[in-house]
Amino acid sequence: MKIFNKISFFLSLLVLFSFIANNAFAAKGAANVYKVTVYRLVFCESGSTLANCSNGDEVEHRSGGLTMDIASVDAGAVAGSFGNLSKLTIGKTYSHGEVILARSFTIAGSGLSEDGEECQTDSASGSAGTKSAGGNGATGLTPATNEQTLYITNSTSLPTNINGTTATDGTGTDADDGAVVDANDYVKFRWAFAAPFTMNNTVPTMYIEFDVSEALGFYATGGLSCTGDSVSSEAPTMTNYFIN
Repeated sequence: MKIFNKISFFLSLLVLFSFIANNAFAAKGAANVYKVTVYRLVFCESGSTLANCSNGDEVEHRSGGLTMDIASVDAGAVAGSFGNLSKLTIGKTYSHGEVILARSFTIAGSGLSEDGEECQTDSASGSAGTKSAGGNGATGLTPATNEQTLYITNSTSLPTNINGTTATDGTGTDADDGAVVDANDYVKFRWAFAAPFTMNNTVPTMYIEFDVSEALGFYATGGLSCTGDSVSSEAPTMTNYFIN
């Protein structure tokens, strides 16, 4: 059954989470916990691209970030809210959004590995992922409390709508488009709106719905079992829309 979690005026978090390299052959499982931290949200003027946020307006910046668990709320419930669209410029048309996120996520879940073995996240010491590698899993299907830290791992071949950065407020040193490196504790992520919209005197609300039923990946390394598999965060299915 699909799980849809609604985040009031949040962001397109999503696509973001399939960034561990070499997970093309991952067997996917459901996430019971999926905690993400957002620091900054910008709306980009029409004419922007997935690689460039042009003439953006900041909707919100929180130096301490806002952490939300997009997997824990009941279907249709609001997991959290971020931003205030009244900060946008009346008469200006926006076509893209850009967010700054922590490059680490806290996830718990379970599923079957490529060879059909029951696997789950592992909260044991030493099992967390790093900036350069996925996490180590455990056997079984009882993941409710097995929260594991996973990262967007270092890469220079990510999609061009993603790049690492060193600060939460947009003033940091950016990696090249499509790259996240060791010096980056945060990532910028850009996405195109379903359709450009022009701000007027009626302030809309943007909603994001996530399906986390396949938001966790277990992929074999060298034919090893769950404990030797790398655990990866996968992309929740995301739908966004505006309501006036």
